[in-house]
Amino acid sequence: MAHTNKNKNDLGWLSQLREEFSGGAVTVPDGWLTVKQLAKESGMSEVHTRRVVAKGIENGTVEAKKFKIETGLRLMPVPHYREKKK
Repeated sequence: MAHTNKNKNDLGWLSQLREEFSGGAVTVPDGWLTVKQLAKESGMSEVHTRRVVAKGIENGTVEAKKFKIETGLRLMPVPHYREKKK
């Protein structure tokens, strides 16, 4: 016979706290785009776009920042890029 604990602690508060700390999706400011968006707008492949963006970051003309956005069924921090303001 399996032992069941009828006085088991209710840990619903832990899930609620996790949700509060994790926050929801954010609104990405204008000018910040993902590699996928940049590739679509430029007509380049995602692989080539990623290489060009990496070179831009390396030489200081592109900045990167992660924003928490919905990706399919979950929230994920996704890198976004924009040209550095001079």
